[in-house]
Amino acid sequence: MHPNFMILVLWLAFTAFWLVSAFGTKKYVPGSRRRGFAIRILFIVAVWLLFHNPAVRRYMGHHPFSSDPTIQIAGILICAAGMAFAFWARVHLGRNWGVPMSLREGHELVTTGPYRLVRHPIYAGILLACLGSGLAADNWWWFIAFLFFLAYFTYSVRIEEKAMMRQFPDQYPEYKRKTRGSILPF
Repeated sequence: MHPNFMILVLWLAFTAFWLVSAFGTKKYVPGSRRRGFAIRILFIVAVWLLFHNPAVRRYMGHHPFSSDPTIQIAGILICAAGMAFAFWARVHLGRNWGVPMSLREGHELVTTGPYRLVRHPIYAGILLACLGSGLAADNWWWFIAFLFFLAYFTYSVRIEEKAMMRQFPDQYPEYKRKTRGSILPF
Protein backbone atom coordinates (compact mmCIF):
# COMPACT_ATOMS: atom_id res chain seq x y z
CA MET A 1 0.00 0.00 0.00
CA HIS A 2 1.13 3.52 -0.74
CA PRO A 3 2.09 5.58 2.35
CA ASN A 4 -0.31 8.39 1.41
CA PHE A 5 -3.18 5.90 1.36
CA MET A 6 -2.17 4.46 4.74
CA ILE A 7 -2.02 7.95 6.26
CA LEU A 8 -5.44 8.72 4.78
CA VAL A 9 -6.90 5.53 6.28
CA LEU A 10 -5.41 6.34 9.70
CA TRP A 11 -6.86 9.88 9.66
CA LEU A 12 -10.27 8.67 8.47
CA ALA A 13 -10.36 6.11 11.30
CA PHE A 14 -9.26 8.80 13.76
CA THR A 15 -11.97 11.19 12.56
CA ALA A 16 -14.66 8.50 12.68
CA PHE A 17 -13.68 7.53 16.23
CA TRP A 18 -13.69 11.18 17.28
CA LEU A 19 -17.15 11.82 15.85
CA VAL A 20 -18.68 8.68 17.37
CA SER A 21 -17.04 9.23 20.76
CA ALA A 22 -18.52 12.75 20.97
CA PHE A 23 -21.93 11.23 21.72
CA GLY A 24 -22.72 10.57 25.36
CA THR A 25 -20.47 13.24 26.84
CA LYS A 26 -21.57 15.54 29.65
CA LYS A 27 -23.47 18.72 28.86
CA TYR A 28 -21.49 21.87 28.24
CA VAL A 29 -21.45 24.62 30.84
CA PRO A 30 -23.68 27.31 29.31
CA GLY A 31 -21.63 29.69 27.18
CA SER A 32 -18.40 27.71 27.44
CA ARG A 33 -18.58 26.36 23.89
CA ARG A 34 -18.47 29.92 22.58
CA ARG A 35 -15.08 30.36 24.22
CA GLY A 36 -12.55 29.90 21.50
CA PHE A 37 -15.19 29.84 18.75
CA ALA A 38 -13.70 32.86 16.96
CA ILE A 39 -10.19 31.38 17.05
CA ARG A 40 -11.52 28.06 15.66
CA ILE A 41 -13.22 29.91 12.78
CA LEU A 42 -10.07 31.95 12.14
CA PHE A 43 -8.03 28.72 12.15
CA ILE A 44 -10.35 27.08 9.60
CA VAL A 45 -10.35 30.16 7.34
CA ALA A 46 -6.54 30.42 7.48
CA VAL A 47 -6.11 26.75 6.58
CA TRP A 48 -8.65 27.03 3.75
CA LEU A 49 -6.93 30.14 2.34
CA LEU A 50 -3.53 28.48 2.57
CA PHE A 51 -4.66 25.31 0.80
CA HIS A 52 -6.39 27.30 -1.96
CA ASN A 53 -3.56 29.74 -2.64
CA PRO A 54 -2.01 28.83 -6.04
CA ALA A 55 1.40 30.29 -5.13
CA VAL A 56 1.56 28.21 -1.95
CA ARG A 57 0.35 25.07 -3.71
CA ARG A 58 3.07 25.40 -6.34
CA TYR A 59 5.83 25.30 -3.69
CA MET A 60 4.34 22.61 -1.47
CA GLY A 61 5.34 19.68 -3.65
CA HIS A 62 7.42 16.67 -2.75
CA HIS A 63 9.95 16.90 0.04
CA PRO A 64 13.43 15.43 -0.38
CA PHE A 65 12.96 12.39 1.86
CA SER A 66 9.51 11.40 0.57
CA SER A 67 10.80 8.44 -1.42
CA ASP A 68 12.80 6.75 1.35
CA PRO A 69 10.78 3.68 2.40
CA THR A 70 12.42 3.56 5.84
CA ILE A 71 11.36 7.12 6.59
CA GLN A 72 7.89 6.45 5.19
CA ILE A 73 7.41 3.40 7.43
CA ALA A 74 8.76 5.30 10.43
CA GLY A 75 6.32 8.12 9.62
CA ILE A 76 3.36 5.72 9.47
CA LEU A 77 4.38 4.19 12.80
CA ILE A 78 4.84 7.63 14.40
CA CYS A 79 1.45 8.72 13.06
CA ALA A 80 -0.20 5.58 14.43
CA ALA A 81 1.56 6.02 17.80
CA GLY A 82 0.38 9.63 18.05
CA MET A 83 -3.18 8.61 17.24
CA ALA A 84 -3.02 5.74 19.73
CA PHE A 85 -1.88 8.18 22.43
CA ALA A 86 -4.73 10.58 21.56
CA PHE A 87 -7.23 7.65 21.52
CA TRP A 88 -6.02 6.49 24.92
CA ALA A 89 -6.39 10.02 26.30
CA ARG A 90 -9.84 10.46 24.77
CA VAL A 91 -11.09 7.16 26.17
CA HIS A 92 -9.52 7.87 29.55
CA LEU A 93 -11.11 11.32 29.67
CA GLY A 94 -14.50 9.72 29.12
CA ARG A 95 -17.58 11.89 29.41
CA ASN A 96 -15.48 14.94 30.40
CA TRP A 97 -14.24 15.41 26.82
CA GLY A 98 -15.35 18.47 24.88
CA VAL A 99 -14.22 20.86 22.20
CA PRO A 100 -11.07 22.81 23.08
CA MET A 101 -11.45 25.66 25.56
CA SER A 102 -14.87 24.50 26.81
CA LEU A 103 -16.11 23.14 30.13
CA ARG A 104 -18.55 20.35 30.91
CA GLU A 105 -21.08 20.28 33.72
CA GLY A 106 -19.75 18.20 36.60
CA HIS A 107 -16.28 18.32 35.08
CA GLU A 108 -13.72 16.17 36.89
CA LEU A 109 -9.97 16.64 36.98
CA VAL A 110 -8.43 13.61 35.27
CA THR A 111 -4.82 13.01 36.32
CA THR A 112 -4.34 9.31 35.58
CA GLY A 113 -3.53 7.31 32.47
CA PRO A 114 -1.90 9.47 29.79
CA TYR A 115 -2.79 12.54 31.90
CA ARG A 116 -0.14 11.54 34.44
CA LEU A 117 2.50 11.94 31.69
CA VAL A 118 1.32 15.19 30.12
CA ARG A 119 -1.55 17.58 30.85
CA HIS A 120 -2.85 17.68 27.27
CA PRO A 121 -2.19 14.24 25.77
CA ILE A 122 -4.80 14.59 23.03
CA TYR A 123 -2.94 17.61 21.67
CA ALA A 124 0.37 15.78 22.03
CA GLY A 125 -0.98 12.77 20.14
CA ILE A 126 -2.41 14.84 17.30
CA LEU A 127 0.84 16.75 16.91
CA LEU A 128 2.83 13.51 16.84
CA ALA A 129 0.40 12.10 14.25
CA CYS A 130 0.89 15.20 12.07
CA LEU A 131 4.67 14.84 12.24
CA GLY A 132 4.45 11.16 11.35
CA SER A 133 2.11 11.97 8.49
CA GLY A 134 4.59 14.52 7.20
CA LEU A 135 7.37 11.94 7.20
CA ALA A 136 5.25 9.31 5.46
CA ALA A 137 3.42 11.48 2.93
CA ASP A 138 5.10 12.87 -0.14
CA ASN A 139 4.40 16.57 0.43
CA TRP A 140 4.93 19.36 2.93
CA TRP A 141 1.26 19.86 3.87
CA TRP A 142 1.42 17.78 7.05
CA PHE A 143 4.30 19.87 8.36
CA ILE A 144 2.23 23.00 7.71
CA ALA A 145 -0.71 21.32 9.50
CA PHE A 146 1.64 20.58 12.41
CA LEU A 147 2.54 24.28 12.68
CA PHE A 148 -1.11 25.36 12.55
CA PHE A 149 -2.11 22.80 15.18
CA LEU A 150 0.86 23.74 17.35
CA ALA A 151 -0.22 27.40 17.32
CA TYR A 152 -3.87 26.50 17.97
CA PHE A 153 -3.06 24.03 20.76
CA THR A 154 -0.61 26.44 22.41
CA TYR A 155 -3.38 29.04 22.53
CA SER A 156 -5.91 26.43 23.76
CA VAL A 157 -3.56 25.26 26.52
CA ARG A 158 -3.26 28.79 27.91
CA ILE A 159 -7.03 29.26 27.99
CA GLU A 160 -7.77 25.77 29.34
CA GLU A 161 -5.14 25.90 32.07
CA LYS A 162 -6.51 29.22 33.36
CA ALA A 163 -9.99 27.67 33.46
CA MET A 164 -8.67 24.57 35.24
CA MET A 165 -6.90 26.74 37.83
CA ARG A 166 -10.20 28.52 38.52
CA GLN A 167 -12.25 25.31 38.60
CA PHE A 168 -9.75 23.23 40.62
CA PRO A 169 -7.77 25.79 42.66
CA ASP A 170 -6.56 23.21 45.19
CA GLN A 171 -5.75 20.24 42.90
CA TYR A 172 -4.61 21.78 39.61
CA PRO A 173 -1.44 23.55 40.84
CA GLU A 174 -0.19 20.28 42.35
CA TYR A 175 -1.10 18.35 39.19
CA LYS A 176 0.65 20.98 37.09
CA ARG A 177 3.75 20.70 39.27
CA LYS A 178 3.82 16.89 38.99
CA THR A 179 3.37 16.66 35.22
CA ARG A 180 5.51 19.67 34.26
CA GLY A 181 4.67 19.40 30.55
CA SER A 182 1.50 20.69 29.01
CA ILE A 183 2.01 19.03 25.61
CA LEU A 184 5.49 17.48 25.94
CA PRO A 185 6.29 15.37 29.00
CA PHE A 186 9.10 17.69 30.12
